[in-house]
Amino acid sequence: MPPPEPMLTIQGASAATGVPATTLRAWENRYGIARPRRTPSGYRVYDEESIAEIHRMVEYLSAGAATRLAADAVIRTRADAASATPASAPTPAPGLGAPPTPSGMPAIPDLLTAARELDEPRLAAILDVAFSTASFDFVLDRWLFPALREVGLAWERGALDISAEHLVSAAVMRRLSALYDAAGFAPSARRVLVGLPPGSEHEIPPLAFAIAARRIGLGAVHLGPNLPVDSWVTAARSPEVRAVVVSVRTHDDLDAAGAVARAVGKARPDVRIAIGGPAAGPVDKHTVTLAGTVPESAQLLADLVR
Repeated sequence: MPPPEPMLTIQGASAATGVPATTLRAWENRYGIARPRRTPSGYRVYDEESIAEIHRMVEYLSAGAATRLAADAVIRTRADAASATPASAPTPAPGLGAPPTPSGMPAIPDLLTAARELDEPRLAAILDVAFSTASFDFVLDRWLFPALREVGLAWERGALDISAEHLVSAAVMRRLSALYDAAGFAPSARRVLVGLPPGSEHEIPPLAFAIAARRIGLGAVHLGPNLPVDSWVTAARSPEVRAVVVSVRTHDDLDAAGAVARAVGKARPDVRIAIGGPAAGPVDKHTVTLAGTVPESAQLLADLVR
C-alpha cells in the first residue's frame, strides 16, 4: 500500500514555494491556480500537484510573463495532463472532493453566451434557475463566483465587451440585493458592518458575505463600495457595532483596507476588524483574515463576536 500523499496547509505551501499566502489565495480565486482541496473543516490543503502548479506559475512570472498569460499556461498544462490520465484514476478521498453539482444547474458557457448577446431575459432566467436549483452556499462558491471569473477572463481576452460584463454584474447585484433583503435584519443581532475600502468598487463579494452573515444570525449591514475612511469610523462609532469587515478584491485594495483598519481600531478598540474577499490578507496586527468560502468566513466571524 503506497504511503499517503503529503498535504500542506496554506502556510506550509507558502513556505515551500516562497509565495505569500495572500498571493496563493488570489491565484486560486482569480485564476484557479493550485486549487487546494478542502478538509471537512474547510481548511485548504495542498498536494504535490498543487505545489508543482505554484512552482510553474512562479517560473512563468520570473520569465516575464503577464500573470493572466502565466495562469493560462499553467491551466493548459493541467488540462493536458488530465487528458492523459487513465479512466481508472483514483477518486478524491471522501470529504476532500468537490460536492456533486445538482441536476439542472445551468452551464456557465450559456451565461457567457447570453451576456455576449446582451440577452437580458435569457441571462435573468439562467441566474434564476441557478439560485432555485441549489443551495445559496453552493451557488456562490461552485457556480456564481466561477462564472464571474469566466466573465472577467472573457473580457480580458477581448471576447466579451465591457457592456456585457456590466450587464452580468447588474443582474447579479439585483438578485443578491433581493436575497439580502429576504435574509432580514434582527435589531438585537450582533451588528457587523460590511463594505469596501476607498477606491474599491467590486461590490458583489461583500454583498454576498453580508447575505451569508445574515443567514446565520448576524446583523450584517452592507455599506457598499468606495467608502471613505472617515465614513467607516463614523459608522463604527455606533455602540451596537461588534465587528467591521473590509472586503479586498485585489492586492491594490490592501493599503486602503489597512488605513480603514487602523482608523477604526483607534476609534473603537473593542470592535473586531476583519479583512475578507478574494485578496484577503493581514493588513494590521489587530485584524483577522477571513479565509475559506463566503459561508465559512461568515461563520468564522460569528464565532469571533460571540
